[in-house]
Amino acid sequence: MSQAQLARSVDVSAKTIERYASRDTPPSLQRKDVQETISAISSQLGVREEWLTEAEGEMRAGLRTSDPDGGSHIGARLNNPLKEARLNADLSCQEAATFLQERGVDVSSKEFSDLEGGNADNMGRYGAAIYLLAKRAESLSQSGKKLTEGHLSTDVQVIPELQPGGLEEASHVSEGEGLLLSKTYIRQRHGIDPSKAVAMRVRGDGMVDALRPGQIVLAMQWDRGRELEDGAIYGLKGPHGFSIRRLRFGRQEERPIIWVWADNDEYADQRRSLTPEEFDQEYQVLAIALGTEQRL
Repeated sequence: MSQAQLARSVDVSAKTIERYASRDTPPSLQRKDVQETISAISSQLGVREEWLTEAEGEMRAGLRTSDPDGGSHIGARLNNPLKEARLNADLSCQEAATFLQERGVDVSSKEFSDLEGGNADNMGRYGAAIYLLAKRAESLSQSGKKLTEGHLSTDVQVIPELQPGGLEEASHVSEGEGLLLSKTYIRQRHGIDPSKAVAMRVRGDGMVDALRPGQIVLAMQWDRGRELEDGAIYGLKGPHGFSIRRLRFGRQEERPIIWVWADNDEYADQRRSLTPEEFDQEYQVLAIALGTEQRL
């Protein structure tokens, strides 16, 4: 990585990087902006701050793969897909944020930096950002502009949406539209094959408070023969079309039953109890919910 590329990746001038590199003594860390710059450089290079500023201790920093709560930390490794996509697109963080805003992705410069670090709540924008930046990189490539190594449009997974009639594969994705997620994020956060991921749109309030109308639920396509999980939320195709409901197990008169359960108490009259045989006759399980993603 050149000094110019490093400067762009941490959103400072090339002159700043050159000044730091040519110093005989480490820069003072008393100023907050210097601290932040050193931290960003060490993170980008994958080295410890103490080694970078004072040449002491081990050079390499341990890679953080999860946060204290057990969530995946997408941007914690060197050369993560979003940083690579931004560098390929020849943009700073501020320029990338503006570029994405113009294409319908609501992200500020600060939020973009959070996405690069894997610290954002709405990681649905992570995949959209990679996709759009990769498209810009392709345009630059076609115009003869040299790209950095690692073209990363292949890290984006287009998530098809379950429709009332079943699963309909997305044939194309327009800029700023559709649900896009990083394959890396899907694997690390949910532990599934990205090609098995589908989206379920919440269209009613039957599952309030668990799910809100308008939310998009990330789910995994269901394999026939797999055992149902008590209390999990599923996408079902049943007598009244497609629905998102929780399945609960119970017993009536010493017989096992499956409740098709609407969480909203106002829909208590729509809660149904069926024997496993009746359930198999009336319902087809399409997907099991993994988590929610906001509409991009």
